[in-house]
Amino acid sequence: MTDISQEFFYFIILIIIVVFVDIIFGVWQLKKVKKFIKNSLRTRAVVTDYNFIRDGKNSHHEVSFEFKNNKGETFISKSRAMKQYRKNDKIEIFYSKSDPNDNKINSFQVLYLLPFMLIVVTPIVMIGLVVFLYLNGGF
Repeated sequence: MTDISQEFFYFIILIIIVVFVDIIFGVWQLKKVKKFIKNSLRTRAVVTDYNFIRDGKNSHHEVSFEFKNNKGETFISKSRAMKQYRKNDKIEIFYSKSDPNDNKINSFQVLYLLPFMLIVVTPIVMIGLVVFLYLNGGF
């Protein structure tokens, strides 16, 4: 092996390790989400407030909502959201049977975006990087 091909070989090994760890972490996150949903109850909530928060370079949507658990008790909660809501919008949420304050908005972005990014998108980007560097003589 020449120095260049040996460097490329080590780079590929590094990428394989990163992708493998990334996929394992993504599967772990997905199992966590599925376990949360399995041990939760689903209900409708009403949006009571919405804010778009800008912290320097970062920004996010924050939604406050109110819901009743299966015992009729009312809970008010806040959550980050991936989209804008209006006051009085009805949203579907999951809440923990043991602690209704542990809840999540039922949307792809809130529940599944991180596992999807880790399991699908990141490996594709990493493989694309290797192919790009190989085809363009990056090593």
